[in-house]
Formats: sequence, C-alpha cells, structure tokens
Amino acid sequence: MNNNKKDAFASYHIKQSLGLALTGLALGAIGMIPILGWIINILGIFVLLYIWIMGLVHAINGKERAVPFLGDKYINWFKNI
Repeated sequence: MNNNKKDAFASYHIKQSLGLALTGLALGAIGMIPILGWIINILGIFVLLYIWIMGLVHAINGKERAVPFLGDKYINWFKNI
C-alpha cells in the first residue's frame, strides 16, 4: 500500500523539522560569542521554541502549514530532499 498523501505530509514536516534543527545549531554557534552572542542565543531559543510548538500543533492537527517566520524558506531550501 502506498499512500502518497501521507508521504507528502511527512516529507513536508520533516523539512520543517530539519530547518528548525539547523536553526538551533546556528543559534548554538552564535551563542559561543561572548555577551552579544549570548543575548541573541537566549532570545533566539525562545523564538525557536515558539516556532517548534506551532509546527508541532500543525502536524498533530494534520495541517500542512509552514512554521512562522522561516517555514517558507525551509521548504525552498530543502525542496530536493
């Protein structure tokens, strides 16, 4: 059995999740910079947490909706995956 709708849905949310993970890694790298990097990292973590929760809610509800702020970029960046 092949259900293309579920495959597309899973692929969409995998791309969103991959983007969130890479954004978290980038925030971690920025956090290594003293003072200014720490401030950006702390604020970025809260924003990333909000974005992740929104993506989780959309996935649980079965909606293919991009995460706020960077979701459309993630889809464009990872369109070949």
